[in-house]
Amino acid sequence: MASIPFTLAALATSAVPDLVVLGVSLDEQGEAFRSAVITNGIDEFLVRVPRTELAEVRQSAELLGLASLNEGSRAVLPFEVPETLGMTRAGDTRAVVTTFIGGDQFEVDHLKEDSLLLQPIAEMLAAIHGLPLNVAQQGGLPVRSAQDLRLQATRVIDRAEATRLLPQTVLDRWKHVVETSELWDFAPTMVHGSLDADHLRISSDQITGVVGWSELSVGDPASDMAWLLNAGSEVLDGVLARYAKLHTSSSIPIFAFGRPCMPNWKSRAGCSTASTPTTTRS
Repeated sequence: MASIPFTLAALATSAVPDLVVLGVSLDEQGEAFRSAVITNGIDEFLVRVPRTELAEVRQSAELLGLASLNEGSRAVLPFEVPETLGMTRAGDTRAVVTTFIGGDQFEVDHLKEDSLLLQPIAEMLAAIHGLPLNVAQQGGLPVRSAQDLRLQATRVIDRAEATRLLPQTVLDRWKHVVETSELWDFAPTMVHGSLDADHLRISSDQITGVVGWSELSVGDPASDMAWLLNAGSEVLDGVLARYAKLHTSSSIPIFAFGRPCMPNWKSRAGCSTASTPTTTRS
């Protein structure tokens, strides 16, 4: 239904009372959503319509996550977070309008160990992980203990092993990780849950915005660091060194170094139906 920017703009005016659209442009966000950026001449807004049932489910989760980030939570984050402004029916699904988070994007493999962006990344991670747990508890978001996460990781390993696609050395390493009790002796924190470079907006070597909050929950902080492996261990080490100076938990470097690859297990193992609390990307 909402296949062109003008249709999306019309849906936006239905979702947000008194919104006057003076301009609209198509926003390419992959196959999951039809989306457009609209403006009232002063501010910009994003309107999205899911293309699939899975996208609609993720959108519902993101709506819950954004609603959980109240004014107090947003005030302590050193970057912008989308704000939901309204929604309306769009055929068999819905259109959702949020504030538009502008800024540039970057490729994670462009990061180097001396990149100026490493410090803002560490600050972003520390800010998210420093949010109070009641953000999730009061918002109806998933709350998982370290042992919950360990059990779910074990199940993912079992499903990965069943595919027979993993090298034995990798499988042995993963089993060693879940069997090493000290790696699971940590306090879960608030996590973004699906963090990667695509969800960051930057300007002048600063992170100005973070999007894609469908996996916001209490979980394993290491899940928000896994994407940095794509830039190499030196970049990950650099971010972790800066992060350790900002975050109060002394266990952070231990579990982050020990389990940073866990959120990527499903894709690496070829387990397209495996379930894990930190793998779904929005």
